[in-house]
This record gives sequence, C-alpha cells and structure tokens, in this order.
Amino acid sequence: MIALRGLAALEKSGKVSSVSDEDSFQSFSCIHSLIEMMRLGFSDAKAFVADENDMTVTSDWLLDDRRISERAHDLFNPQKAVIAGSPDTSSGTVSFQVVDKDGNAVSFVNSNFMGFGTGIIAEDCGFTLQNRGAGM
Repeated sequence: MIALRGLAALEKSGKVSSVSDEDSFQSFSCIHSLIEMMRLGFSDAKAFVADENDMTVTSDWLLDDRRISERAHDLFNPQKAVIAGSPDTSSGTVSFQVVDKDGNAVSFVNSNFMGFGTGIIAEDCGFTLQNRGAGM
C-alpha cells in the first residue's frame, strides 16, 4: 500500500508518468519509480511494522496519504536510486490474493523453505511440497 500510494503521489504531481499507460510502463523511468516506491514501502515496513501490541505508530499514520506523499517527494530522485530499503532476504514465501467483482476470492501461498521445500513433487502437479514446519 505504501508503494502504491507513493507512486500515486508522484504521478499526481507529474514527477513520473502514469504506470497505467502501456507505453510508459515499459520505460526505464517508470520501472525506476516502481522500484524506488517499493523500496520506500520496504523501508517503512522494516522500521514500523510489528505485532500490533508492539507497534510504535498507528496503521492510520503509516498509511496516511500525506505522510507517504511527502516521503515520496522528498526521497525520490528520477536520476538515481536513493531510497534505502529492501525486502527481507530470509523469506521463502510468496502470497497473492485475488477477489473478483462478485466477491469470489482465491488465496495462494507458496512456501519453499530450505532451498526447494521438501524436494518431493506431487505426481502430475508440478510443484514441490512445502516443509515450513521443519524444526517446530
């Protein structure tokens, strides 16, 4: 959410072109802005997101459009990568969720722990079984 709101702020101010424009989307400048706003989100997440009982800020503050817009404009430089922030390198989990206009939802979680999961591939399925419970 932070990355998307930062990107929206940059688009609104004209600092970057719209990512919904197919021609612009594949440009260096568009990809650069997407990466920098993801770094902004990772940076804020690492600094502030915790168990809700231990967070030092509120979710409303963290997702505040004005706060994010100010950070995006202060930190974004179209000429170089400057925002410090990277995804947690220890994660082996990918997750995505999709909801259609009728409210039907699908959640997909893929977790490959210790390299490539268990190394067991279910017959005719084409994916490895996970072993996230290892050592528990």
